[in-house]
Amino acid sequence: MRSAIRFIPLLILICLPAFVQAEDALDRNSVYRVNPPARQLRTVPQGEIKLGFVYKYFNPRLSRHVWGIAIEGGKFRYAFGPGSMQPADRFDLRISDRLRQQIIEENAPALSRGIEGLGRDVFVQLDANDQWQLYLSTSIPKVFDLMTNRRWEWHGNRRVGVLHTQGPLWTWQEGHYLPMTVIYLTQSENNQPRIIRIARIFRA
Repeated sequence: MRSAIRFIPLLILICLPAFVQAEDALDRNSVYRVNPPARQLRTVPQGEIKLGFVYKYFNPRLSRHVWGIAIEGGKFRYAFGPGSMQPADRFDLRISDRLRQQIIEENAPALSRGIEGLGRDVFVQLDANDQWQLYLSTSIPKVFDLMTNRRWEWHGNRRVGVLHTQGPLWTWQEGHYLPMTVIYLTQSENNQPRIIRIARIFRA
């Protein structure tokens, strides 16, 4: 059976108070990682960002900080939306095993024992409040991308788009994904054409 240390990064994320800071308290030019000892987000110098890890960065199109995966060139892929799911070891925590264990013992010893008995990879899921929560079931990496309204799943190293009968677009409402399509209409305003984007949501 794997040691509980394998799952400590996850426990740190979910056992401490929310790592949510007001948007106006974050620097648009900075990238952030979870910093458990201080119970807050900490800036990461550009040269220390690890490719493939999850960080919080400023997305100019969304005009706010979002979680995403670091890629080459100092850039990030995806803007994680609610329901996105990532392995616990995808987070750049940078603390010793001793301190990790101390944090767990002080905050959630019972949860630590429960995780130790799982015997599989552990995932965290992003909720509607931009909080990572424990997901105590078998899963695979999943992303709901706020930039594109696309959903992606990883089966091994293969990325697969999640589709519905009307296409590839989705929205998140009241804790559920709903199929969505987009219609573009042209209207005239002051004798100038204007494109209007209308989202159509399909409910069961």
